[in-house]
Amino acid sequence: MTGGWRPGPAGALASLLAVLLAGCQSVMPTVAKVDMPETPVVRPVVMPMQIVANGSIYQASQYRPLFEDHRARLIGDTITVQIVEKVSASSNSTSTVE
Repeated sequence: MTGGWRPGPAGALASLLAVLLAGCQSVMPTVAKVDMPETPVVRPVVMPMQIVANGSIYQASQYRPLFEDHRARLIGDTITVQIVEKVSASSNSTSTVE
C-alpha cells in the first residue's frame, strides 16, 4: 500500500457537511448589537425640610390643602406612566403568469 488512507464517499460527504454547517455558525451574530449611549443615573436631590417651631397649627412648609386633585407635584409623589400602542398592518399581493 503506497497511497495511505483515503476517505470514502460517505466520509467526504460528512466532511463537506461539517464545513458547510460551521460556515453558517460564523455568519450569524449571536447577540443583536444596538448602539445606545449610556444613560446616567440621576437621583433627586433631597432638600432638608425647614422645621419651624412657632407653635401654630398651619405650617407653610408642610401645607397640603384638604381638597385638591391627585396630581404628583412634590418629590416622592407616585406617578403612573401608561403607554398605549395602536398598530395596524396589511399585506396585499398580486401576480400573473403568462
